[in-house]
Amino acid sequence: MFIVALTGGIGSGKSKAANAFAALGVPIVDLDVIAHQLTAANQPLVTHIAANFGQDYVTEDGALDRNKMRQLVFDNQEALTKLNALLHPAIYDEAVKQLHRHNQSTYAILVIPLLEKDGLYTTIIDKVLVIDCDEATQIKRVKERSELETPQINKIIATQTPRYTRLAMADDVIENTGNIKELNQKINALHKIYITTDIARKKNPRPIPIDHSGPQALSKVARYEFPFNERIRTLLRLEDLFKKVLFHVKATDEYNHHYALILLLQMLDLIERTDIKLDIVHELDRQIVCMQNLLGNPNIATDVLTKTLAETQASAAKLRTESSKIGQSLRDNEWLMRIKKRTSIPGGACQFDLPSYHYWLNQTPEKRNNDFDIWLHQLLPMYECIKIILHILRASGIEKSYQAKQGVYEKMLTGTKPIQLLQIEVLGNCPYFPEISANKYAINVHFYNIDFNNKSTRCDDDIDFKMILCNLNVK
Repeated sequence: MFIVALTGGIGSGKSKAANAFAALGVPIVDLDVIAHQLTAANQPLVTHIAANFGQDYVTEDGALDRNKMRQLVFDNQEALTKLNALLHPAIYDEAVKQLHRHNQSTYAILVIPLLEKDGLYTTIIDKVLVIDCDEATQIKRVKERSELETPQINKIIATQTPRYTRLAMADDVIENTGNIKELNQKINALHKIYITTDIARKKNPRPIPIDHSGPQALSKVARYEFPFNERIRTLLRLEDLFKKVLFHVKATDEYNHHYALILLLQMLDLIERTDIKLDIVHELDRQIVCMQNLLGNPNIATDVLTKTLAETQASAAKLRTESSKIGQSLRDNEWLMRIKKRTSIPGGACQFDLPSYHYWLNQTPEKRNNDFDIWLHQLLPMYECIKIILHILRASGIEKSYQAKQGVYEKMLTGTKPIQLLQIEVLGNCPYFPEISANKYAINVHFYNIDFNNKSTRCDDDIDFKMILCNLNVK
């Protein structure tokens, strides 16, 4: 069984999507449902909550008074943190137990309203499915089903994971702006892919932790990548910057937002150096041609190939329609460029150097998030394209096992296909790290002792590792 995390903002249609999967016989584990079960009348968790917050937050029949608790934690970060420390481990444990009951199924849906990139569930989920719609649609739907007004709904949306962050985490996205029939059709199509995809048929599926005392660390693997050319090197650097920017934006703290902005400005420097847009579009066009040539191949899953082809064509078209140079709107922003100039000086972003920047950092997280939404809007299509290219590249190689005798491994390269990316994997508890040098003729790997205080020394042990040589399909 593999696990699909289903998430989305308020009013996006998560519940309807979950119901559609359930109608197809897919097991559903819903964290909101679990939370209600664990805080129902006379549940042990309610006793713990009362001990920490007081009996005022428990109803007469012994259940959690959700309305009172919601009012307390909505603008009280300390209280929210305290409540989450009680709720989240208990919900996680129950979710894992329920998933175990369905471990004979091909896959299960885990409904997570507020999915975090590095949260409790990242060790057990295999895919992230985002149910998405625009903010106007969210507001309209919530109004139709509740008595909330627009300002209240906007406040709720502002406290949730930003839309662009959810989309950046997604493996699959369902745009839910139509009716229930259209949503069900999209769910049915995705269901066919999930039950035929390789991850569903793998012989050694990733196990769910069976110790219910909290999230368990699975056997981790350390992966090192070495790009063979400047184009792939640039894509890897941009991917790294995007991930860090989105991580810091999500954290909402002013210092996180400071680092997010610094990294965003670094990204502009990297984009400025090359015609990255043209390179990306040309590469996607090459991959589209390769995928089109595979259509009709009996050894290829048609549904998976068709979906990947459609996503690639859509991403390439979206980037191609951008008339201006990528990031030009940010370069035209004089305030941002003033910050960029000052931050090139050590300590140059102090409040006495940039009082307007200090003013911005002291705005609400919602205000700063809105600004990031505007700044990232033009860049995210490029990120989606980069993710597609690197995903195809990383999946193009075959993993093989090797051994570095006394910490050294050398390999001569032969064949007509040029290598574009090399990946090395070692167990996470391995006390050595590899240094890689390579060109089109040979690969040299040297493992070194990890020493954070002194000069690293070459290891003398035999090191088992795995290596993947990756190559994009090119004409």
